[in-house]
Amino acid sequence: MADHCYKLTFRGEIAEGRQMDEVKENLSTLFKMSGEKIEGLFSGRPVTIKRDMDHETACKYWMTLQKAGALCSVEVEKKRTAPKSSPVSEVPQRREEKEALSERRKVKCPNCGHEGEDPVECIRCGIIFSRFQGKSLDGARKTGLPSCSIRIYDSAKEKKQIALLIFLIVLLGCILYYNIYVMGEIKYPPGILIASEPEQVIIEKGKPWRVGERTFVPLARFSLKARVLSTERYRFDPVSDISPIDLALGWGPMSDQSVLNQLEIGQGNRRFFVFPVRCCPPLPWPVIMSHSSNMHMIPANSAIEKSLKSIRRGELIALSGYLVGIREGGQWTWFSSLSRTDTGDGACEILWVNNLARL
Repeated sequence: MADHCYKLTFRGEIAEGRQMDEVKENLSTLFKMSGEKIEGLFSGRPVTIKRDMDHETACKYWMTLQKAGALCSVEVEKKRTAPKSSPVSEVPQRREEKEALSERRKVKCPNCGHEGEDPVECIRCGIIFSRFQGKSLDGARKTGLPSCSIRIYDSAKEKKQIALLIFLIVLLGCILYYNIYVMGEIKYPPGILIASEPEQVIIEKGKPWRVGERTFVPLARFSLKARVLSTERYRFDPVSDISPIDLALGWGPMSDQSVLNQLEIGQGNRRFFVFPVRCCPPLPWPVIMSHSSNMHMIPANSAIEKSLKSIRRGELIALSGYLVGIREGGQWTWFSSLSRTDTGDGACEILWVNNLARL
């Protein structure tokens, strides 16, 4: 598809269940356009919103407009070939500049014969001309012939450089091995791996407990089996001391490898995002969102924290504990969602993890 790009076309259609005024207001905010210009988008004629995009960019724009309630289509178009630039005539150099450049290129290594511009060191064999035994640099420039084949090394310095180079190569190899083989994603054959739904039992008048200045209030007993869709570590945000990691988890159709191969899933800023690899998602969005969730993990002890931090993308795990709300200074500062179908801010589960097992 290297010879194609994509454009986004809008024909005035809106998503089912959305109001026209609401969609117009969303588009006005999104595009920062006046009401008159927004009305022009709903004339019934095809309007090109954006063109000359790659596939990934087109899908992101499509998702944004979909959330605003506007139904667009992503269409393939041929890439425009850039006009060939007219040949630019070479600007003649001044005579003095040409002579100076020519003089610089006359520096020839007395050891290997390489012709370069550096008057101090040869970039091919690495000798420093001033240390070379035999003819002077001037003689080497005139004859271009080495008078001696002896090189003088600073052995201690070179040993340190070689040791540093070896260390960096080994370190890079270890990092690649860790990321690919130790913490890399686990993949499976197609098929649903976790068929069960999360289990939740609401707690009325649960007994709270304190950790430092925070009070944890249990809202519901919670357990689930899930496939790990993504992991994200947090070290510096206000709650990273109690919740150092988020897990994006999937169950039902969102544990099927054939579905996940068609989605791009990631996390950041205590949220997770899902984009289709192609223009259309493999499942309806309500199904995708009701069978996956970003969960803030609060380990009950150091052993569970260590296990949480070692979880790999693709692993099958079982979790149990409490969905909690957190009070600090007499006010609610964090409150867990109690639904699997909500989206947006406040839709994440805050899970106090008492038990963690790999399946």
